Amino acid sequence: MKQWELFNYPFPSADQPHPAIIISNPGICQNPNIEFVNVLFGQSVRPITRPKKENEVYLDTSDGLDGKTLFKCDMIFQVPKKLLLQKRGAVSPQRIEEIRRKFRQFF
Repeated sequence: MKQWELFNYPFPSADQPHPAIIISNPGICQNPNIEFVNVLFGQSVRPITRPKKENEVYLDTSDGLDGKTLFKCDMIFQVPKKLLLQKRGAVSPQRIEEIRRKFRQFF
């Protein structure tokens, strides 16, 4: 498990997992004695007409997802590492920088 990787997380349930971006630093991710990591949760984007909000970033198939997925960068969750299921991919470098800009803006 590494920072900026994408995993499925059983939310709201195991049969309806949502993607999660690992944002914890490498020391936390790789330490087996630390049980939790910080993540951003994603949700599928249906065709919408509203513009993307300031706190939002879209990821897609280039990041390992099935389609366009919305992540809100101003809401961080802490989850147990053991519940992170299937690895989906990794956030692309350009989107990592976009997320970092959002963090600087909102935190």
